[in-house]
Amino acid sequence: HSLAKLEKLSLYNNNLTTLDMTGLSALHTVRMMQNKLTKLDISPLTQLKMGYFFDNQLTDLQITGLNELEFLDVRQNPMSDELYDFYDQQAGVVISHDGNADDWK
Repeated sequence: HSLAKLEKLSLYNNNLTTLDMTGLSALHTVRMMQNKLTKLDISPLTQLKMGYFFDNQLTDLQITGLNELEFLDVRQNPMSDELYDFYDQQAGVVISHDGNADDWK
């Protein structure tokens, strides 16, 4: 069975460190908060509108090319100020973050 038509994915609080998102292009809502994600490629999620990735160990989460994205929550992740600055410059999307990675430790 194919997951190509899957539109919502909730995998929170599962101790996941990564997940292959290949072939999940129909996803519009992803909830993967409270895991142990260290690396995640969401570039295949071209229909993603809402992404919840707070409380993980992500240092990077690229959103370039995700033109449908409306909301992204990446609070409580050790991301760089440069990445937060990039997020803050994105028009048409609300991105919730903590600022400097040292601020929330």
